[in-house]
Amino acid sequence: MVTTVDWIPVMLDLMDVEIPFIGAFFSILLVITCSFFLMNLILAVIIQAFIKIQKKELESEILKFEEIKIEDVDIDEENNDL
Repeated sequence: MVTTVDWIPVMLDLMDVEIPFIGAFFSILLVITCSFFLMNLILAVIIQAFIKIQKKELESEILKFEEIKIEDVDIDEENNDL
């Protein structure tokens, strides 16, 4: 029932009891809760992947900036030596 595949037959079996409202309420509540949980789990994995990619891109940009800064310092030192 967590993946919402064939949850209707299970709900109908639960409704065959003395108070059918409880079976229907339980089934619908379970499907909504589990679907929300799975959606959040999938979104968390996607967000983590984006964060990891952004972190790598930021680190590479920082390294490029530091290389440019070091080159500028070296050029300035060479100009001061002349």
